Amino acid sequence: MDKRLQSLRKRCREDLIFLASRVLGYDRITYESHGNVARLFIEKREGVPYLQQSDVKERLLMMPRGTFKSTLDVADAVQAILIDPNIRILVLTGASALADAFVSEIVAHFVKRDNATPLSLIFPEYCIKESEARTGSFTVPNRTKIYKEPTVMSAGIESATSGYHFDELRCDDVCTNRNSESQTYLERTARSIHMATKMLNPGGYLYLIGTHYNPSDAYALAIDAACEDAEVKRKDVDEQLLTDPEPIVVGGLKILRKPAWIHNRRRSNLSLEDLKRPEDFTLVFPEILSFKFLAKQYRKDQQSFFTQYLNDPYVAGGGLVTPDLLRECTIPADQIPKEGKIFCAWDLSYKNGKTNDYTAAVVGILNNGIMYAFDSVYAKYRPSEIGKGIAAAIYRWKANQVDIEDCLGAQWLESSIRNELVGSTAVITWIPVDRSENSKQVRIKSIESMLASGRLYLSANMSNLTVLYDQLLRAGVSRKDDLADTLAYLSDRIPIDRLSLPEAVVNYAEEARKKALYRLVYGYGEPTPVKKEPEIYSPQSADGLDELCPGLGF
Repeated sequence: MDKRLQSLRKRCREDLIFLASRVLGYDRITYESHGNVARLFIEKREGVPYLQQSDVKERLLMMPRGTFKSTLDVADAVQAILIDPNIRILVLTGASALADAFVSEIVAHFVKRDNATPLSLIFPEYCIKESEARTGSFTVPNRTKIYKEPTVMSAGIESATSGYHFDELRCDDVCTNRNSESQTYLERTARSIHMATKMLNPGGYLYLIGTHYNPSDAYALAIDAACEDAEVKRKDVDEQLLTDPEPIVVGGLKILRKPAWIHNRRRSNLSLEDLKRPEDFTLVFPEILSFKFLAKQYRKDQQSFFTQYLNDPYVAGGGLVTPDLLRECTIPADQIPKEGKIFCAWDLSYKNGKTNDYTAAVVGILNNGIMYAFDSVYAKYRPSEIGKGIAAAIYRWKANQVDIEDCLGAQWLESSIRNELVGSTAVITWIPVDRSENSKQVRIKSIESMLASGRLYLSANMSNLTVLYDQLLRAGVSRKDDLADTLAYLSDRIPIDRLSLPEAVVNYAEEARKKALYRLVYGYGEPTPVKKEPEIYSPQSADGLDELCPGLGF
């Protein structure tokens, strides 16, 4: 073989950007815009068996739409075939038609035509006649081993694929806007991906490539699992993903998250004035996504912009609390008052038989009508340990009032707790469980109101603060919300002052208390509304209210 051709074949097998841009014709893919993206994929070496190419077996790529992430995935699949003609690849997407289209694009590069393509000239032994091309699968003619699986095969997320075995599973756009709409769909998608991984041969590779639509989607779960394996904090990983332009490895997962732009002061919710200052933004793909285009998309629909262009579903409205608000309401520990009444709230782990779940508690000090949450518990207890754990925390915090969710069978703990609390004056209250639809979301929604109105603050030194942040940001879209729900119980202890809250908030709180009392006395259902005579209040001066309660409009 000619040495120049031999060198060219080697470069195609080892240089993904060159193969994509110069041989396959994807000229929008460049070293400048996609060099670090290419480094997420296996950096292949000619002559090395494919399953020995890398010790990192799982990869996650999250990029904005329109930045050729799937195109580069196609190019990488072509390169994998050039490395090993005996490879077996399964392409899994959110819909079967999309998977077929993906495989058809791969196949198109291996078809011999009248007008020869660069790939057919460089690697003729890999190519087939146009009449041999099929939808949904493809086998190279130079394969030397006999397998029932083709070189590349397509499948939708719901397809039945049991009985097959593959060296590589490429999940491209498997999380969609549709299957990310509810927790049920999210769990079904994650389960389907997990079942698909069972078809991977030992040492096989898993790719997750797409857009981060939901804080609880398969991509988020993959990062959570990697953080748990590596025993690192998810918050630290998220920060590194935002600032590091190169892929990072966490546990056994190699990750790259690419937003379309980065605000230089890390602001999430932008005003129209912010959008007039392009100098405040760093564009990640300036040749593809201009500032003018991105600003227009942001103004059209902020929620879809955060998911589709920033890969940040936490700010996209999936949660009820924004990162900016949490940052504003998290204060140094030395700013927590030393005097006040100490409350703690508990959400126990063994409700509904979930003995392996987490027990959650949050403690705060109430001072001048403001609750300062300064510590928490988030741990797994055996049923025999819960009473002692609660008692030990009450002693440690010197709590005056203890609120415990009265889940099924929980009150048997009271004697155990009191036996451990000899000499303590803490008052224990059992909170009835509200099983009405979306009751947790309603409770957690009250946290946002308390944070926004300056009546609830979090200590920066609080234990499990990262977990609490994560649950608040995912509230409404994730079932992991025990710590956030416990904070909601704690915030119920904040007194309502008519002079410091808008009338609508006061009325809402009174209505909520009335419904809770009705359910406690009569069971479930809605109380009959009672017509009340309008209350008349004597006029009061508004002097000083603007300074005391900013934002009321005085």
